[in-house]
Amino acid sequence: MFKVHHEPGVNRSSLSGFLDAPGKGLELEHTTISFTREKSSSPSPSLSSSTSPSPSQCILADIPLDIFLEILDRLPHPWVISLALTCKKFYLVVKLFYQKKLALTDRDVASFTMTLQRDIPNVYCCVGCHKLCRLNPRGSWKDQGHRHCSGSSWWDWWDWCSAGSRFSKSEAKLLLWHPSTVEARIPFMDAYLVMNRHFYGSLHGTSLRTLERHVAFEKYIEFNDDISLDPFDWDDYWAMDQRHKCLKMFGQGVLDRKPTGSAAGAFERPWRFSFDYVPRIINDELYIARFHRIDGPMVSWKHFATLLSSIHLPLCDHLEFVAESHGGILIQHIDKPIPLLYVLFDETIIKKGGSCPDCFADYDFSLKRVEDKNEWSLRLSTYHCLGSCRSPSSGAWNHLHSSHSDGSHRCDSNCMEYGYHYGGRARRQCHESTDRVFHHLPLLHFLDSIRDHV
Repeated sequence: MFKVHHEPGVNRSSLSGFLDAPGKGLELEHTTISFTREKSSSPSPSLSSSTSPSPSQCILADIPLDIFLEILDRLPHPWVISLALTCKKFYLVVKLFYQKKLALTDRDVASFTMTLQRDIPNVYCCVGCHKLCRLNPRGSWKDQGHRHCSGSSWWDWWDWCSAGSRFSKSEAKLLLWHPSTVEARIPFMDAYLVMNRHFYGSLHGTSLRTLERHVAFEKYIEFNDDISLDPFDWDDYWAMDQRHKCLKMFGQGVLDRKPTGSAAGAFERPWRFSFDYVPRIINDELYIARFHRIDGPMVSWKHFATLLSSIHLPLCDHLEFVAESHGGILIQHIDKPIPLLYVLFDETIIKKGGSCPDCFADYDFSLKRVEDKNEWSLRLSTYHCLGSCRSPSSGAWNHLHSSHSDGSHRCDSNCMEYGYHYGGRARRQCHESTDRVFHHLPLLHFLDSIRDHV
């Protein structure tokens, strides 16, 4: 045990007796202490051996000192510091007896402040600088006073649209007209604060509703036969420049209202667009299901493919949805030339699906000609697991924007098998949650979007 050399009359059987001895409780600096450990010849006094109620309000103060120090040896370093800060007595014991320095490394500071945030309402720990900051529980990350933290880095945002890798922020704003390319971004701190509320309570984070999105709108589109947005080599700067010109030209023909007069003849019925982002927490992990709809007049396939290419429909950070003017549809990796899925649209309806080999996002899409309405109809669903969002370096979040695949994909004319990679899990969990939870939501547009995709 630990030997403590003390003056007669000091009770060493427990922390309470050791620290509360008259004239000794706050005079430990003047007590001679040796850290030699000996094999105990008799059992140390235990809590169960006490025959009278303890005057102490803390059970830790009634256990033998050597057992208390054994407990300290088995605690993570930040937890020992946290325990030392609970009261003066524990601080003195830790200061005098604990064999490690009380100074915290950067990693210890992060773990320490993460621990503190659990017990302090309306406060959160910033993962960028590891400081405790005041929380605005009614808003999202953009409503927090600490949102411009200098500790932010590249992992702060998850961009689930490949356009984020293809275009700079200014280019995307200028060239891409569909709002999903802007909405397809989530800061890590938004997901982190939502999960804080889930794990620690309503006073420790923000609402799950901050991650919901619903947008529905109509556009009148004038198609130009001179515009081609077929796949090309993104490393070819001349081809990239031509692509930018075509995107800009196409965007000029996308209007909010149907023109009047002689120009009205170039426009048919409006195109209808909508997308819903539905967040769910399942088994202590954050999931997001996204549902995109496109409905519009039965234009030629070339024009329809040009429209789809101008939108850059978001699948994930690694995959992109590509439509070719001659009738092909591709799901391909932005960094690899071989498509994960390739199909020719020569039928009335096609339904396909698969998974991303990097972030394990699952996707389903259906494309059909609605003959009775003389319309095109596209439905695209994607399902993402963001994990527990405790750290930006955690596996699930890290997979969202990092490429881990080895390129050995199974590629053929059929869709990739769900079980070939670690895919299908996010889709399955979201669909099972649909049966258990989604039917309780009062928002009917969520129900409608889910019903069309199950």
